[in-house]
Amino acid sequence: MTSLENDSVHQVTVIDEPASKPPSWLKNLIRNQPPTSDPRNWPIRKKTYIVLIVAFAGCTSPLASSIYYPALVPMQEYFETTDTIINASLAIYIFCLALFPLIWATFADVYGRRPIYLISFLLAITGMVCSAVSVNIVMFIVFRAFSAVGSSSVLSMGAGTIGDIFETHQRGRAYSLYLTGPMFGPAIGPVIGGYLNSGLGWRSIFWFLAILCLVVWLGIVFLLPETLYLQAKQVMPDEKKKQRRFINPVAALDLLRNINIALTVLFFVYFVLNANFTRIYTQQYGFDSGMVGLFYLPIAGGGILSGMVGGRLSDQLYRRRVSKLPEGVKPTPELRIGGVILYVSILLMLLSYTAFGWCVEYNLHFAYGIVCVFFSNYLPSLHSLPPPPFRKERSSSIDCARI
Repeated sequence: MTSLENDSVHQVTVIDEPASKPPSWLKNLIRNQPPTSDPRNWPIRKKTYIVLIVAFAGCTSPLASSIYYPALVPMQEYFETTDTIINASLAIYIFCLALFPLIWATFADVYGRRPIYLISFLLAITGMVCSAVSVNIVMFIVFRAFSAVGSSSVLSMGAGTIGDIFETHQRGRAYSLYLTGPMFGPAIGPVIGGYLNSGLGWRSIFWFLAILCLVVWLGIVFLLPETLYLQAKQVMPDEKKKQRRFINPVAALDLLRNINIALTVLFFVYFVLNANFTRIYTQQYGFDSGMVGLFYLPIAGGGILSGMVGGRLSDQLYRRRVSKLPEGVKPTPELRIGGVILYVSILLMLLSYTAFGWCVEYNLHFAYGIVCVFFSNYLPSLHSLPPPPFRKERSSSIDCARI
């Protein structure tokens, strides 16, 4: 008798388990979530900490431009280069600081502030680290440019962020608070750089900047929400083609036709002074790098004080002029421009820079020049002049002022 044994066939079903995904909280941190309501209606406490974040971020790029002034001579000896080449690193940094915020701002007005902040500061961190480990002057200059490109974004987008969350009549005071960061950075930079250079060497300066930019990046990731609010609207079929257009990164230069943007070309003398201030007080007056760094504090003091005063005056002038407008007339941003304070401020700036040049030319006591630079930066109207008035192009308008 034959017994047949049927082999049982076992079918094994393999279930592909999905790859591990990042937790939802991490995705929410990285993903750009536009606000569901107008940020101008947010609580004042939330607005205040947003301003403080962008003010702290805003000090990084100006600080990085001046922090290694005291280390120029040791770096020149290490790289075995000339005065002209080592100064070129500063010139290229300032050039990138002026040009690239225009590109960042143009895309930020389209895609939002938060993703541009995160991308740009990652680039800045990379540039700072590579600057710290540079082995020759070419590598150093190239990565200084990288760090300038990255950290420059906040110079325009910071003010754009303020314009997103504050009403027009409130922006003067908020903008003046934001300006404390960009104004304080160039002043405190030489002080920090001088002592880091003397204690740990010039490379420690750029490691410090890399850590600072990392702290800013983490602060943006965990604390800074998206502030660009675009109301949803129905798009007609014939309008879709108009929306699919090339984004011109320099289109914002057209905003220079506005008087409240064009007037800010007066700021360029501020950077000219910073570029020559160290050499004047080091070579002509014989002070060491640490003491010269302290001399930058009056420059920052004048800028911060004028910003605080100018913000209040700007808001008061705007509200007073709006109240006098005929019924039905829409207020314009230029209403905050003018008045006796503006013209006195411009005159004071011109006289202060002339007096500073005269003091240096005739080698007068160093204190006279320091007093002059304090008043040259004490411009209450000009320091609070460009709070972003352009609803659709806030960041771009600010960068036109920076250029």
